[in-house]
Amino acid sequence: MKQTNVRRMALVLAGLLVLTMIAAGCGGKKEVTRTPAEAAPEQISMDLEATIPVTGSILGLTHNGGDGLKPGDTLSVSARGAVPEGGKMVVRVMETDWERELTAAGGDRFTGSGVIPENLPPGSYRIQALVMNADGEVVAEMLSDAGLTVIPRISACEALQNDLGGMTIYFDFDDYRLSDDAKSSLNSISQAVGSSACTQARLTIEGHCDERGTIEYNIALGQRRAETVRKYLEGLGMPRDRMTIKSYGEERPVDPGHSESAWRQNRRAEFKVSQ
Repeated sequence: MKQTNVRRMALVLAGLLVLTMIAAGCGGKKEVTRTPAEAAPEQISMDLEATIPVTGSILGLTHNGGDGLKPGDTLSVSARGAVPEGGKMVVRVMETDWERELTAAGGDRFTGSGVIPENLPPGSYRIQALVMNADGEVVAEMLSDAGLTVIPRISACEALQNDLGGMTIYFDFDDYRLSDDAKSSLNSISQAVGSSACTQARLTIEGHCDERGTIEYNIALGQRRAETVRKYLEGLGMPRDRMTIKSYGEERPVDPGHSESAWRQNRRAEFKVSQ
């Protein structure tokens, strides 16, 4: 009887072992969890591209107003970036009502322009570019590195004075004859006056000397220098009655020094424009 019980126990244990093995086999293929490092790289890339929306960007912003624009001049702006579908890129002159929508110019470039308002006060302004989506929400923005400089509008006669202000006729010591360089400068002055919109401009020619010589002598020498300039301009077609001459002698030196380099700068004729 004892042998019978042992045999039964063995059969029970063998049955349990078989059942366990069958249960393990019925579970199917064991699932293997892949770590991110084992995942296919191209699949990750595709998933990321699908989840990042194109919201717009600005990569650069330039304009032509850094050296100064006057009211009535045209401000031109160029930007680089991306605009979402249905959106737009606009530029603004900050602290003003000036705003323009930029137009696609090929690739990632956008351009636009507009006139500086006549009532915009002189000063420095920042230019801002904005990218807006189809709902009008700002999704990207940038400020220009260089500011817009608005300078006062000047009259034609003021502009002519600015042109002539940089033109000076120089003379040799104790001389009032014109050098070739002086004649070339006077030709340019005649052209500037002739093409100016300041049609009623009157030109005052001022003669100057260095400090050597008496006051009386230098006044006379300055007069001869101014008269020589007037005669040359008259020969180029400028009406004599629109030119006056004045001598300051040695009274108004450009360089107060007492060297040859200073005296060379002081032997001169200069121009003033009036109406």
